[in-house]
Amino acid sequence: MLASALVRPCSSSAAALKRGAAAAAAAAQRRALATSENLTSKIAPQLADERRRLFAVVHVNDRQWKVTSGDLIQLEGASPLEHGDKIKLEKV
Repeated sequence: MLASALVRPCSSSAAALKRGAAAAAAAAQRRALATSENLTSKIAPQLADERRRLFAVVHVNDRQWKVTSGDLIQLEGASPLEHGDKIKLEKV
């Protein structure tokens, strides 16, 4: 029959685990910051242009779309519309 044993981590192993966890956390933080800076550099020019900030949310075929000037939306299913037809949107 086996007796229960008390298992304690070795102090050097615990320290190594803490250092490894800290290094992994720092690396994750650096990746998150780089991703954030990358996204900011892509978005900032668009936000600076006041015309690009305007949008509308329209309701078409039981679906909502966020649109800006010049956007195209592709409607799926049977539709009596032809490419280039103009439509009147009432739920904006």
